[in-house]
Amino acid sequence: QLHVLALLVASVGHDVDHPGVNNAYLCATGSPLARRYNDQSVLENHHAATTFEVLDDAACDVLGTLTLSQRKEVRRLMIAAVLATDMAQHQAMVQELRTAAHERALMGRAAPPVPANFTLRHLCHAADLGNCAIAWHLSREWVERICEETVGQALLEHSAHLPTAAKATPYTEDELFKRQLGFLDDWVGPFFRAAGGR
Repeated sequence: QLHVLALLVASVGHDVDHPGVNNAYLCATGSPLARRYNDQSVLENHHAATTFEVLDDAACDVLGTLTLSQRKEVRRLMIAAVLATDMAQHQAMVQELRTAAHERALMGRAAPPVPANFTLRHLCHAADLGNCAIAWHLSREWVERICEETVGQALLEHSAHLPTAAKATPYTEDELFKRQLGFLDDWVGPFFRAAGGR
């Protein structure tokens, strides 16, 4: 079950060594990471690369028993899955799901099998968004942390004289709810509906 292994390890590593700012900030400030990855999915490339650096340690290498060809395939799938967590890809991925559902509805059993790469990319992205789809008492801590990061980035942007769309003061209880509901309505809901073929 190489696909399951690839998805699990990619999911564990998909945000490893996150600096608490987004790709736009890293690119706008000309950070070393943005330069390294040529402003393309900067954080996601960093998370994938860092995950493989961790796996280079024999004590952490959960892929160590794989053959060379298996390891290459798992690496390929993992990279694709982690890169799919870039929110800049979100709308295109929603459209991919809608297109795939439409084609399967038209072709029925004659539809070709869904490629593993497609499935893993969309599952990893769904898992990344999944915190929003669980009960509030479970997801609240993560929402608060994301909002703290957002405020922290806004303060950094203000100090660097960069434009910011985010507020630079802590979120109130009502603002936490509104932010979460907006994210559910505008981002998570369309993705999950498309994944369900609707």
